[in-house]
Amino acid sequence: MADDCFEYQIGQCVSHSNQIMPSLITSQIRASNGLEIYTTESYMIDDTISGRVMLGSSLRSVTPGGAVCRECLLWKSMDCPGMKWAA
Repeated sequence: MADDCFEYQIGQCVSHSNQIMPSLITSQIRASNGLEIYTTESYMIDDTISGRVMLGSSLRSVTPGGAVCRECLLWKSMDCPGMKWAA
């Protein structure tokens, strides 16, 4: 596996695998043991902690328009990377 090949990309919408936590990937790094580590910025409506460091194995991709999106501060805004806006 190439060093620059990550499961999630910077700017991608993700959530935690065990709870709704809409977030965007802000950086990525691979540990010496091969684990992917990401920093995320949370956009959960009621979240007092915005920045987190998380293992890639605890993240899941977000399906645009799903339950995670409806809990996101960016939902239906021009800043939402999951929305398809007409040109």
